[in-house]
Amino acid sequence: MIHKKKRVMHFETRQKRSNVLRALLTSLVEHWQIVTTIKKSKALKAEADQFFWSLVKCYDVYKQESDAQREIIRKIKPVLYTADAWKKLAQELVPSRRESWKKYWYVRTLKMWPRPWDNAEKVLVSLF
Repeated sequence: MIHKKKRVMHFETRQKRSNVLRALLTSLVEHWQIVTTIKKSKALKAEADQFFWSLVKCYDVYKQESDAQREIIRKIKPVLYTADAWKKLAQELVPSRRESWKKYWYVRTLKMWPRPWDNAEKVLVSLF
């Protein structure tokens, strides 16, 4: 019997899943695109869209720019691993997306050729 095959990413603990998604999100912000498998890309896309929307929404909640920037940095630090990713996200990505007010579609996925050694399908995940 095939049970529990519809899960997007299955790990023994939630902490492992969280660490994998945090590492993928950090790499995505630093490099603007990454190559991964389909299941990881689906989980990353859902997580990243929700995360970016919460950051962009800070500009609506806080009327002053300095308060919004402070809140964005407070939300970024527990999620992303490196300081370079924090700076790039707070200074480049979020202010540029502020005018569009999109709730979704911060992350784009494109299917690629399969890996040669195990024939797993690869996906290019990029920010736009």
